Amino acid sequence: MVKAAQVMTERLNQALGPTIVTIPLRGFSEYNQEGRALWEPEGNRAFIETLQAGLRPEIPIIQVDAHINDSLFAEINATCLSRILQGQRPIDVATHINRDG
Repeated sequence: MVKAAQVMTERLNQALGPTIVTIPLRGFSEYNQEGRALWEPEGNRAFIETLQAGLRPEIPIIQVDAHINDSLFAEINATCLSRILQGQRPIDVATHINRDG
């Protein structure tokens, strides 16, 4: 998971446009959730910590207490995209999401 996070961090840091990262805390795939074959909370935590440590400071991270397939995670991503397309700065979008959920 660390290597995957390093590759993602390198690519995200090269982004030229508004960039925001959303992370589902309850798993990254159908099989990466509690009770399933690939549930590895330590690996998930290492992935998240690697992203946090390596991303440029102006790229905000929103951690969502949901699984990647949960409607809450989809709604938050849709809200982020909508606000960025309206011209809001990623840091303002993240502040709003983190404050209001």
